[in-house]
Amino acid sequence: MSLRSFRIPTLVVTISIIALVGYHRKAQQKTPSPASVRVTSQMIEEARLTAMKNDKVLMVRFGASWCPDCLELSKSLNDVITSNRLEQHFVVVNVDVGEFNRNLNVARSLGVDVNQGIPVAVFFPPHSDASSVKLGTEQILGYIKEVIARP
Repeated sequence: MSLRSFRIPTLVVTISIIALVGYHRKAQQKTPSPASVRVTSQMIEEARLTAMKNDKVLMVRFGASWCPDCLELSKSLNDVITSNRLEQHFVVVNVDVGEFNRNLNVARSLGVDVNQGIPVAVFFPPHSDASSVKLGTEQILGYIKEVIARP
């Protein structure tokens, strides 16, 4: 075997790796995280007061930019009709749990174990102390549709 026969496959593999890394970085930049800031319990409490004052449901949504189900939920929530209705009936706080290492204190304070899966959302009706936890896109969207359908 000649030296040239080693160089070509090595070059092809190197170019492929560089292209994949570049694609992955670009995809991460295009995919917004549910929240890029650190969320605190005080922020949740302020959002809860705003929701109560405006007779809206507070939705605290936990997710991550790498999670396909979270991205599916975001896409559904960003639909024009859904986002308008969501804005009318909900105050939304998005909490980024990253690689299950961010904002875990907030999740725990609301009774959420993100190790059971994401996306997960905690809903607080405007005039009730009871909260409702929904796990997965279907449960979350189902609850949102149920609230929107109420008179």
